[in-house]
Amino acid sequence: MAKKISDEKLKNWLGELASAGKLYGPDAKKMRWGKVDSVENLGNAFEIKTSPKEVFLPQDQTMFKYDLTDPAGTFAEIVPHPPEGAVLWGLRPCDAKALMLIHRVYNEGSYKDVYFNSLWEGMTKIAVGCTNPLSTCFCTSFEGGNPFGTDGVDVLATKIDGQWILEPVTERGEKLIADFDDATDADNETLKRVKQAAIEKVDSTVPTVIAEKLWEKFGDEDFWFDLGATCLGCGICTFVCPSCYCFDINEEQIDRRVRRYRTWDSCQFALFTLEASGHNPRPTQLQRIRQRMMHKLSFFAKRYDGTQLCVGCGRCISACPTSIDIRDVARRAMA
Repeated sequence: MAKKISDEKLKNWLGELASAGKLYGPDAKKMRWGKVDSVENLGNAFEIKTSPKEVFLPQDQTMFKYDLTDPAGTFAEIVPHPPEGAVLWGLRPCDAKALMLIHRVYNEGSYKDVYFNSLWEGMTKIAVGCTNPLSTCFCTSFEGGNPFGTDGVDVLATKIDGQWILEPVTERGEKLIADFDDATDADNETLKRVKQAAIEKVDSTVPTVIAEKLWEKFGDEDFWFDLGATCLGCGICTFVCPSCYCFDINEEQIDRRVRRYRTWDSCQFALFTLEASGHNPRPTQLQRIRQRMMHKLSFFAKRYDGTQLCVGCGRCISACPTSIDIRDVARRAMA
């Protein structure tokens, strides 16, 4: 059953979580996603350039440490454990859907990513419905995409006229908001109208059943030429993307202490595919931007039952310094 809470009471509740060290979300002071120390610093997903991906896959994450004086005796794996009752507030439904895609990759086969999973399983996720989608949003183009989607969400929160309607999606979500007041039939009717109005605002659409069409364009350098000439290789598209999951692993030594850590990597960097021999199978920016577009709209879909790796959040469109637009690639592929 849907619940409701006033904006003021919700702020107090989130404030209590923050004081207890249990609140994660968009920190407007740090301009990052992570643990929020004060509810006064809590922003919204549209203010922060990066995505909530960095809560579960930090940009710099220590995997283990040891001391060279006694490597076996000092070895310590650093698996992050959020406090019991931790809540992630404020991710967009498209972000939650993207995180589900990463979760799928990181739990494929016999290997399970313990670092990601520990954080993922240790938090209750509350997504905020998008009542005012941006012009760069195109989530409805994808199967299951919706400004109020619930993939990967425990509770969906929607703000309407100074109060929040909270819809539990999972049993975990139901328990979290069990003590809140029940929403009335009138509240639910208003929520229905608000959702429909917001969905109609998403007027940017792209053809998404294009895995095969784009595959046919792979060797057509004329199709990719303008992208290759425009792309700077800065990698910002991959860093703001909520579904990009590539990382690099390194070790650093300070005195006798060593730590192994992983950091975000990008297929747009020349070093990403540079081999020890000096050979680089993707030596040009054309090949690197082609790889990104193909992975988002074709490669992933061909491997995972037609599911694209793009969720239509529009972050890469807004962040690109040369105005590269993934929607244009999709439209041209179908032309």
